[in-house]
Amino acid sequence: MFKVKKTSKNDEYVKYVAENNVKYTIQQIREKSTILKEMEDKGEIKIVGVFYNLTDGTLEFLK
Repeated sequence: MFKVKKTSKNDEYVKYVAENNVKYTIQQIREKSTILKEMEDKGEIKIVGVFYNLTDGTLEFLK
């Protein structure tokens, strides 16, 4: 699946792990909060994942 060195010194691997953590968290929010899931289904809110870059203050939204 992931064919690079699995270490915190590998920026590509760290980003991969972080993105999967955000995706998992979004999934858990939808599964565990029926209220938020219902609101999202109705279009009242949108549950999104975002990374904040500490170096330059930019935001990166996950698709």
